[in-house]
Amino acid sequence: MEKTTLMSPPLLPGNRNITEEEVRRILNLLPGSRRASNGVIVDNGDGTSYYITGFITSDPEMADVENLHLAYATKHEIIRLRELRTALDYLLRVRLEAIAASPRVVRTFRKRRAQFEERGRRWTLTDYYNAQNIDAKRYVSRLSRPPSADREVHSVRLGTHQ
Repeated sequence: MEKTTLMSPPLLPGNRNITEEEVRRILNLLPGSRRASNGVIVDNGDGTSYYITGFITSDPEMADVENLHLAYATKHEIIRLRELRTALDYLLRVRLEAIAASPRVVRTFRKRRAQFEERGRRWTLTDYYNAQNIDAKRYVSRLSRPPSADREVHSVRLGTHQ
């Protein structure tokens, strides 16, 4: 079986969705591929498939796994996760892993990020969740805060009733 190489135009910095021209080129070059609602599904022949929805420019400073997260998180957020220092860092890692585990959720967050950036807003996954979930933010801020020196601690003697 002859190996087919798919040539794509030079990638733009950051993330971008697949263009209609690229969809047609993939459909012509790869037998068995089919159009999807926002990309192309390419069957591997062993029951698995790739769902191509866009392109991400790889950052040479980051590991391959970290580059995958660039579709829905910022480089700063991903680098922050190399050393977990706070409860917020750990929560961000859990959220990133949950998103990465589901292709549907990855597509959803790629779209949300694109919508944010189209409106001229700066996207970070942390800010997105902070805007969506105030209660969790309040809870986590209490976890990572050291006990306040201005709080009074009253001792209660054991076995006394008043």
